[in-house]
Amino acid sequence: MNKSVNGLRLLFLGLFISSIIGFTSFLFLILEGFLVDVLWHGDHDISHDNTYIFVICIIGWIIMSSLKNRWGQDIPKTAHTSMEELKLNRTLNYNDIFRNMLSALLILILGAGVGPEATLLSIVISFSVWEADKLRYFYYNADSIKKLSFIEKLKCLLSSDDCLYRYDGNRAIPLKKKKMLVSFFIINGLISFIILMKMTGQPSFITKMGSSFWNRNELWLILPLVLYGILFGSIFNSMSKFIKKCFKKVKIPVILKTFIGSASIFIVAVLFPNLLFSGQHSLHLVTEIGINESFMVLFSLSAIKLIFLEICLNTGWTGGNIFPVVFSAILQGFAIARLFPGADTVFVVSVVSISIVMTIIKKPILSGLFVSLFFPIVLLPIEISIITLFTLFEIILKKSKIGKSSSIH
Repeated sequence: MNKSVNGLRLLFLGLFISSIIGFTSFLFLILEGFLVDVLWHGDHDISHDNTYIFVICIIGWIIMSSLKNRWGQDIPKTAHTSMEELKLNRTLNYNDIFRNMLSALLILILGAGVGPEATLLSIVISFSVWEADKLRYFYYNADSIKKLSFIEKLKCLLSSDDCLYRYDGNRAIPLKKKKMLVSFFIINGLISFIILMKMTGQPSFITKMGSSFWNRNELWLILPLVLYGILFGSIFNSMSKFIKKCFKKVKIPVILKTFIGSASIFIVAVLFPNLLFSGQHSLHLVTEIGINESFMVLFSLSAIKLIFLEICLNTGWTGGNIFPVVFSAILQGFAIARLFPGADTVFVVSVVSISIVMTIIKKPILSGLFVSLFFPIVLLPIEISIITLFTLFEIILKKSKIGKSSSIH
């Protein structure tokens, strides 16, 4: 069959499958939001119903420990884990997509202080590898597939186990513009996801933190605020390493590990319910809390959120850290703003939070730009300047490390 015709067919197949991936991601988040509402925000007010919270946490603990004993401690996989496996083996075991989706969904709806982004991205990566294997099969069997009926073609396309060619260096699709096609499929899946979110009126992940009227007289605050953000983020990174070390040192059975995570969810649900989940559900309350609460309350809530995140991550309640870190960083920004009553509050919050997030996440451009979405556009020049400084510092640091290692050898 003509390569250009075959390539065109692959384009349409890829668009179809990538749209399905976008639709699946949409359904995952919709289902998560629906179940969270049913479980935690139903007809009854659970804010003072400790018995109800206790029952949820106990049931959650039993289910999670059972699933981990049955399917393995590494479920649900994160994007980092999936990428490492993909780099090592050039493929993934996408047969465990359902397991990852179910376990990730349970963790998110049961109140764990983690975000959906890491596990959802891992699921998307697995689906994308499945898509590549499916397209490879259709490419090399184009002539025989052409003879099948429409129903048989559809069955072959949607089958999860059949009509697949695993990655093989000798059987790669020889298309000149393959990288462009892959990028096109990713964009298509993302657009499908966004359109579905907009069409169904789903709330945005981004909540603006208010208006800013900063002026040049406040520019002197940038350096001390950035240094504070770096200090706070560095202390958290040290604490994170310490907690990981403690859990690695002590051999804790899965059933006890998941219990510790479940117990932490119960404590947070009873004492600090706004810190449950990733924080994305409570971001709209941050401005109100930030204006009304004292420095100590805000500082404590910010620190507790990060500790809660680390306990969840190290006890098998796996998920992403971006939203929880952003939530904590913004709270910390409001705490510091209380110490400068004469300064523009949103200006202070922006500088502190963006510095903390970039220090913890360690990807200045991506994390910095993401945090900037939560603040008014008038602060963008300040935020871009801070992101640029962090990026330059990271480049210098990497070069110095390379220089040291080469001088040792």
